[in-house]
Amino acid sequence: MKFKSIKPILHYQISLVDRYILKQLGLLFLFSVGLFSSLGVTIGTVSDLGYKVTEYNLPIPMAILIFCYKIPEYAAYALPISILLSSLVVYGRLNSDRELTALLSFGISLRRIIAPALVFSLLITGLTFLFNELIVPAANYQANLLQTPFIAKTELNLRKKDIFYPEYESIIDNQPSRILKRIYFAEQYQNQTLHKVTVISLNSGVIEQIITAHSAQWNQQKQVWNLLEGELNKISNNGKVVTEEFVTKQIPLAITLFEIAQKERSPDDMNIKQAKEYLGLIKDSGRRTDIAKFAVRIQQ
Repeated sequence: MKFKSIKPILHYQISLVDRYILKQLGLLFLFSVGLFSSLGVTIGTVSDLGYKVTEYNLPIPMAILIFCYKIPEYAAYALPISILLSSLVVYGRLNSDRELTALLSFGISLRRIIAPALVFSLLITGLTFLFNELIVPAANYQANLLQTPFIAKTELNLRKKDIFYPEYESIIDNQPSRILKRIYFAEQYQNQTLHKVTVISLNSGVIEQIITAHSAQWNQQKQVWNLLEGELNKISNNGKVVTEEFVTKQIPLAITLFEIAQKERSPDDMNIKQAKEYLGLIKDSGRRTDIAKFAVRIQQ
């Protein structure tokens, strides 16, 4: 009995009416996606790339490649608009040509007539979500990455400068609380290296150690910072400062500042998973504008 109930589903075929409506929707949908995508990328990208070619000497082959990487972003904008326009045009034409009247006269319900459009819309909704999560962020990031060597003040370059992170320590007393443990700052991040680093350590709100270094790298094997050309200043309770200069030094510090620098991107260059991970890293940084941007990105 169970196999008999499944058999009609396995042998289900799309009706002639469904195929007719889906064909009309599909053709107009593809045309609309191509039209809106080409218009969007032309208006939103060509003038900007032309300016960068003339002003910053961005190579033309590189500009063409960036143009191609920007197409998915505008295609994602075009998908929902195109399905809406296609449905309006197709069903409007069916009504004006009295085809809807003919279908209703044959006993086909209005609900059955609009079912192909609903199914098609659900498929396009899922496709749009996957497109925005898997393709668009990666393409936008590559487009920004390509122009970074030629333009000093791109958003990606600016985000790799003046990197700040406060590290807190949890205290379980009568009431759970947190106090500031360390403050990390780096002037720039480049080639997996932090430049002009400052690390301030505190004890109960009082500064007890200040480390400055020309550069720092993360030692994955030993889970420590490799600091180069700097000095370590220890401050005692009576205010006495003991300075130690070093050429190289390994200090066990948190990896968080390196993770923030490595994952630093625009919200448009991240999918939901990446945005959540990055938001978890910067939630204590005090960067309210960035926190709000990534919170909005997660909800899009």
